[in-house]
Formats: sequence, C-alpha cells, structure tokens
Amino acid sequence: MSDAGVEIPYKDEGGAVVSVQRRHKLEKGKKKDNRFTWRKGDKILPYGLWMLPASRATGDLSLSKALLTSMYWSIAGSQP
Repeated sequence: MSDAGVEIPYKDEGGAVVSVQRRHKLEKGKKKDNRFTWRKGDKILPYGLWMLPASRATGDLSLSKALLTSMYWSIAGSQP
C-alpha cells in the first residue's frame, strides 16, 4: 500500500505524536477493508489522549458511545 492518503496523528498525553494512521479510501473494498493503515512500527492507541490532562483538570471527561465503541473495535480488530 502506498503512503498516499490523509495522515491522522495520534498524540500521547504530553502532546507528542506517537502514531500516525493514514486514510487511503472512503469506502471499504469488496474483499478487503483497506481504507486505513498505520505508519510502520506504530501501535494502535486511543485517539485524544493529549486532551486528558485538560479534562482531568476540569473534571469533564465525557466520551460518546460511538467513540467508545469505535475505539473498542479498533483495538479488538474485528466487529461481531
């Protein structure tokens, strides 16, 4: 797969980019879902970690069900 696509940076709690996901296509392929790839050597982690310190400071840590579900299936690697 080429490196073409939109890069989505994933930052740690300190704001440093630690992983990059690339989106190559908008729709799934007929045989394979090849819309996304990770930069070589990067690991999957939850998106938005850099926002945790501010959320902790204000006590406002709210995540939508859709976001939580998306994170779970992303990490699990499959859907039911």
